[in-house]
Amino acid sequence: MTEKIFHSIYTKFVVFFVGAFITSILASVIYITLTQIDDIKHYVNKAMTEKAENIKILVEEQDIPVERAREYLDTYDMDISVYNKSDNLINTLTKDEMTKLENGDIISLSRPHIDYNELVVFKLDNQYIYITLDISNSLVNKFRLIQRSTFIVPMMIGVILIIFAVGFVVKPIKKISDASKEVAKGNFNVRIKVRGNDEISHMSKNFNLMVEQLSLNEYLHKDFVSNVSHEFKTPITSLMGYAKLLRKKSTTEVEKQNYIGIIISESERLSNLSSNLLMLSKLENGVIRYKNDRFSLTEQIRDVILLMQNQWEKKNIELDLELEEVDFTGNKDLMYQVWINLIQNAIKYTKESGVLKIILKKTDVISVEVIDNGIGMTKEEQDKIFLRFYKADKSRNTTGTGLGLPITKKIIEIHGGTISVDSSIGEGSKFKVILSETGL
Repeated sequence: MTEKIFHSIYTKFVVFFVGAFITSILASVIYITLTQIDDIKHYVNKAMTEKAENIKILVEEQDIPVERAREYLDTYDMDISVYNKSDNLINTLTKDEMTKLENGDIISLSRPHIDYNELVVFKLDNQYIYITLDISNSLVNKFRLIQRSTFIVPMMIGVILIIFAVGFVVKPIKKISDASKEVAKGNFNVRIKVRGNDEISHMSKNFNLMVEQLSLNEYLHKDFVSNVSHEFKTPITSLMGYAKLLRKKSTTEVEKQNYIGIIISESERLSNLSSNLLMLSKLENGVIRYKNDRFSLTEQIRDVILLMQNQWEKKNIELDLELEEVDFTGNKDLMYQVWINLIQNAIKYTKESGVLKIILKKTDVISVEVIDNGIGMTKEEQDKIFLRFYKADKSRNTTGTGLGLPITKKIIEIHGGTISVDSSIGEGSKFKVILSETGL
């Protein structure tokens, strides 16, 4: 428990700020002491010397007894004492100081080893007059009391304020820490309340965003497992079923050919699913070797359109092509896969007798737009369409695996490009690819 307290960020903050605060106050006190105490001592010494001179004037010029003069000039901050003979203090004077004293001079002394280190002494009418500071009422003592108050009071107030301030700062950090533990346990429903617009609030917003993405990824992962399991299970079940039918002696030749066709079709589905999973894995892990092929992007798109001819003719789709002659440097095979995925999707969702528009042009960058007038997508679907394993509408898309567009996006990003989608329900979708002339 003790180790936990000492290692907490709250304790570290408090110790750091309190230490910095006390150090700054000490530095201020030391600075004031070094710069002001000598001036105060000089002022006090001057006042004591003037009082000694006034006593001499009263005695020598006004013929007032020494004791009466002492009573006249005695004040609360200074003690005036009269002795008939020298004491041990006088015996500590140097020979030169003693000579001056006997000659009637006023001697100002500073002796750190005695209780009253500021002392004025002189000899008058064979009497020794001492003027010393009253320890409790002296200006020097008051200055020191003010010093202590200046140090202690702000320190106490500052420490209390720092403790509360650090607690205020650390509290949201602790909330983020506790929330992180919940996320680590698999709870993606935790959220942090965001207040203000400072760095902590930005951290809280980013944490909430991270949890939302993790929650989405978790959902997509589970959905993917479900989809892939279904995608594999369905053709495998079909293969097993039709293979058993082929073994029956009662199966006619026509039925055998139909069953064989279905088996081939389902096998192709399994092959495509496996190929897509393998390609996505290779792209994300950088396994595929990049090639700097120089080729005509225009011809490549035309080739894909011709490859898909049966599909768009079957739906009586009208093609509207605006293709400039554009050359591109990149991985030719990977880019070919991009146009297959985009154009095949556009054909799939374009209405019967609809229009499929493809625009290729070059300005500062290369722009390719694939536009259909199909069913379109919601804003939520557009935000997720490029995520791995996401299928926008299972009821309208029973053949896909949700891997085509993620593969497309990854290939484009590898080539330093971007892809975006703009869509409205019932009005179709527009996929836009932006590339530089040299993609790799």
